[in-house]
Amino acid sequence: MLKQLETITQVLDLHNYYRAQHQVGPLKLNNSLNNFAQEWANRLASTGSFNHRSNNRYGENLAMGSGHYGTMQSLVKGWYDEVRSYSFGWGGFSGSTGHFTQLVWRGSKSLGVGIATGRDGSTYLVCNYDPPGTTLFAHFVSKLREREKLIQTRH
Repeated sequence: MLKQLETITQVLDLHNYYRAQHQVGPLKLNNSLNNFAQEWANRLASTGSFNHRSNNRYGENLAMGSGHYGTMQSLVKGWYDEVRSYSFGWGGFSGSTGHFTQLVWRGSKSLGVGIATGRDGSTYLVCNYDPPGTTLFAHFVSKLREREKLIQTRH
């Protein structure tokens, strides 16, 4: 139980590290949201499926990996690395950047984390966000400062 809590805290810390890169406030863990995410992680791991929960009122990121690619650091970084596909200059939201935008969504305040191990040893990570992020580009840009501008202001 303690190890699970440490791992959940690690996922929270990783989220907040990446959010800070964009001057977005930290998320806080929510026990109800943790239970919600854990329930889905358990289901995915037990069935070997990998799909989003239907009719989910929360934002949701899913990841699965094994070995080095199954570490919390690797899984959360995979979501953040979608920043490379996001074009701040012209409105580059796409299906390939949804994990990134949810991770750094300014309006999201609470995080729920679920972690489970599949029969093949793969790690399943489910994160739920409340309130959920949105995919509307104009609103997203108004809520998030691009990283390049932040770097320029620090020099």
